[in-house]
Amino acid sequence: MAVDPNWLEGFLEARILFDKVMSEPMLASRDSSAPDCSDDIDGDSTVAPPTLMPEIGIDAHTGQRLGLAWCRGLAARLEDNGLECAVHLPFLDLHPASLDNNILLGTRQSLERAIEFASLLSPSHLIAHSGFDPGQHKEDEYEEYLGRSKETWLELLRQWHNHPPLHIENTYELDPEPLRDLVTILHSKKVGICFDAGHWNSFSRGSGRRDMDRWLKVLAPYIRHLHLHDNDGTGDLHLGVGTGNIPWHQLTGCLRRLGIMPGCTLEPRGEAALRASLSYLRSRQDIFGSLMYSRCVPAGRRQGDDLRSSMEP
Repeated sequence: MAVDPNWLEGFLEARILFDKVMSEPMLASRDSSAPDCSDDIDGDSTVAPPTLMPEIGIDAHTGQRLGLAWCRGLAARLEDNGLECAVHLPFLDLHPASLDNNILLGTRQSLERAIEFASLLSPSHLIAHSGFDPGQHKEDEYEEYLGRSKETWLELLRQWHNHPPLHIENTYELDPEPLRDLVTILHSKKVGICFDAGHWNSFSRGSGRRDMDRWLKVLAPYIRHLHLHDNDGTGDLHLGVGTGNIPWHQLTGCLRRLGIMPGCTLEPRGEAALRASLSYLRSRQDIFGSLMYSRCVPAGRRQGDDLRSSMEP
C-alpha cells in the first residue's frame, strides 16, 4: 500500500471478484457439514457469505520511513471503503526471544513501534511470528527461550490496553510443541495460534512427515485462525490453494472432528493465485464447507467471524 498507491483499488476489485465467485454458491448449495440454521431466532435466517478484508503487513519500511500521519490516512481510506483489516506484525530480521540482549532490545523496540502503528488501524486481530528456530534454540536453552519470548509478548500487549486478539503462527518449528508451550505460558484468552498450512508443508516438512493430525491435535485448544496458501513442500511458495500438495481434505476434516471453526486468511502472491484459490474453494465445498458455514446469522445481522481473505500488500 505504501509502495503502490493503486494497491487498495486493486484490492477492492478483487473484493468484487471474491463476492461474485463466492456468494452465489454459498447461498445456492450447502454440503452436509454446514450447520443447521433452522433454530436461529426471528425465524428469518440466512448463511452470511464470506467477506474479504485485507491483512496488512507492517515491515521495516513502515516503521522507519512512514509516520503516524500516514497510518491515520490509511485508516481513513479503509473506513471510507467499508473495510476492516487485520495486521501482520513485522518479523524479518527480528528475534523476539533472542539470546543476544542487543538484538532482543532492538526487536522489542521495532515491535512496540509496529503496535503503535497497528493501533491506529483498529484491526480485528494481529498476526505474529514467534521467532523460534530449532537450529538456534537448543534443548539446553529452551527454557531461556520461553522466558524471553514470554516477556517480549507480554510487554508488547501491555502497551495496548484492550488490544485485539493476537494469533502467533507456526513458521520454522519442526514440531508443534514449542508454539503450544509459548501460547500456554502467556496465560491469555486473547492470545492464540494461527495455523499456517503452507509453513507446515514447507518449513516443517509436513508433506514428508505426514503429521498434520498430530499438529492440529497438539495445537487444538489454541487455534483461532488459519493462513491458507499452497506449495509443493520445497519452499514457502504461496501458491493458490489446491495447486500444491497440501492435503486440504485432511486439514478441514481434522478441524471438523476437533470442533474447531477458525477464521481464515488467503495468502496468494498475485491475482492468478487468488483466482486459483477462489476456484478451488468454490469447487470443493465438500471439504471447505465447514469453514465457510462456520457461522449462521439471522438475516440482516452482521457476521462476526467469517472467512477472511487477503492479497498481501
